[in-house]
Amino acid sequence: DNNRGERALRGVCVSRKNWNFTGSENGGHALAILLTLLETCKQNGVNPRHYLIDVLERIQDHPANRLQELLPYHWAPLAQSCGEHASTE
Repeated sequence: DNNRGERALRGVCVSRKNWNFTGSENGGHALAILLTLLETCKQNGVNPRHYLIDVLERIQDHPANRLQELLPYHWAPLAQSCGEHASTE
């Protein structure tokens, strides 16, 4: 039974014709990287929107030798990231 694998690839198959309009080969590679990150987020129970917002804000000051910490399966959000503030009640 490979339902999980087929469900993960469903978005790729449905979007296949749209990929003709990525603009260039480099655009296709960028799209593949982005989709890989988003699917990895989903499989690790990470909200893709919160992940991208947090990582894009942090990556500029993050040491290059520790980039693996920002991958979805190692990522931990900052305390008040992505508009999620602790309740004051």
